[in-house]
Amino acid sequence: MLSSSGRQYQLRLYTVREGELDEFVAEWAAQVLPLRREFGFEVLGPWVHDEESLFVWILSYGGDFEAADAAYYESDERRGLTPDPARRLTESQHWLLRPVG
Repeated sequence: MLSSSGRQYQLRLYTVREGELDEFVAEWAAQVLPLRREFGFEVLGPWVHDEESLFVWILSYGGDFEAADAAYYESDERRGLTPDPARRLTESQHWLLRPVG
């Protein structure tokens, strides 16, 4: 659902392999974050919950989020991330959000 500004938001929650949270954060910041921005996404966050080895972030996109997200994942740049930070994840959950108020 588009917000009144025409932006869509998605909450992402990742469970990271035990003992690998710091390494995941470093790889995400070096590889995923700049590439998401290059593809036109705004990144709000990220946050971590150390005790549960959770990584949480919110993405926004000014338009069709799902189409932009698919283009990101299908891109040569995303497929070329080495090593792929996703290898450190045990679970990934995503929800499109609707602003209120």
